[in-house]
Amino acid sequence: MSIPAATLAARPPTGGFDPDGVYAACIEVIEGIPAGDAAKPVCEAAREAFQECLDSPSPPENCDEAARRTIDGLESGGDVPDQP
Repeated sequence: MSIPAATLAARPPTGGFDPDGVYAACIEVIEGIPAGDAAKPVCEAAREAFQECLDSPSPPENCDEAARRTIDGLESGGDVPDQP
């Protein structure tokens, strides 16, 4: 599966993600599925969790990896992993 355009846009030049980009990538993944509207709170929670990760003492690379795992999980239709 190709990387959604919003996912690529979420990555600033440093290669990391930003909270709004994580949300946009999540929305792009759920668009068009029957339960897409019901899944929007999941995207909002992912954005908030990513911001909390960035605000924590955790290295930003850990937050980027968590964002990648979340988006990959959504794309594959599988479970979204727990956030660090």
